[in-house]
Amino acid sequence: MPRVLCWLLTDPPDLDKRVIHVRDTWARRCDVTLFMSSMENKTFPTIGLRVPPGRGHIAKKAKAAWKYIYEHHLNDADFFIKADPDTYVIVENLKHCLSSRDPKRAEFYGHQFYPSDWEFNADTRIKKSVYMSGGPGFVLSREAVRLLVTKAINSDPKCLQDGEAEDMKAAKCLLSVGAEPVDTRDQLGRERYMIFPPYVHLKGHYADWYKKGGAHGAVEVCRMKSTTADLKIYNYIFYLDWALKIRWQTKGVVLTATASSIPTPSELTTDVLLQIQIIQPLLDMPMKTYY
Repeated sequence: MPRVLCWLLTDPPDLDKRVIHVRDTWARRCDVTLFMSSMENKTFPTIGLRVPPGRGHIAKKAKAAWKYIYEHHLNDADFFIKADPDTYVIVENLKHCLSSRDPKRAEFYGHQFYPSDWEFNADTRIKKSVYMSGGPGFVLSREAVRLLVTKAINSDPKCLQDGEAEDMKAAKCLLSVGAEPVDTRDQLGRERYMIFPPYVHLKGHYADWYKKGGAHGAVEVCRMKSTTADLKIYNYIFYLDWALKIRWQTKGVVLTATASSIPTPSELTTDVLLQIQIIQPLLDMPMKTYY
């Protein structure tokens, strides 16, 4: 299986609120995990990028993070996923999906969107006008990281300029140096990178902005073969992590369970319980449903 480096952008106040749940669940299954922050924290640990905190500087922080990865970890992985504190990545599925890709090709992967401020013909939309949504995370091949840093970031001061919308800005940089956006949907046209919490995709209650802005429209998500999900309730991450490790199987290998990760009923909000009621029947399906 390919090696995957996972990295997140964060700030010091967010470590014990959100990022700790990522560190203690799915991030453990990455080959390399890096937490990029405005300040170094040797205990957590985080890498200090010397960039002001806050969403207003997220693009500048991402720029510094990609440079750090290129300089220190380029040969430690084949693919590199940038995720958020509210992202849940099924690392085993991610590796499975990437196993057929070549890290020597400059490619990037994720949930495709058409930026509203980019010029394109709505009737003849082309792949050169897409970006990968940052919510569920997006992936770069090793060659894409190399080109992003050496040909875009180091050569063009406009690449990943300070501000928000780092996912859109990163795509512009990648496209400018010849990296190819890859359609990551399955053979039935269902998304693998989910931008909403799982229950939204499972029930199909999509907002109008998504139906208009999504590169492929609002189609049914590939339920049991998904790669990432954008979560907003953090104790739900622990239930999902536990449930997936108990029930889901990847290429015939049952993942182990961590009992200490299971939240008690008193810790689960009504919204979380509602999501569990939707997810639980799917977790009881036989293995052939998954692969």
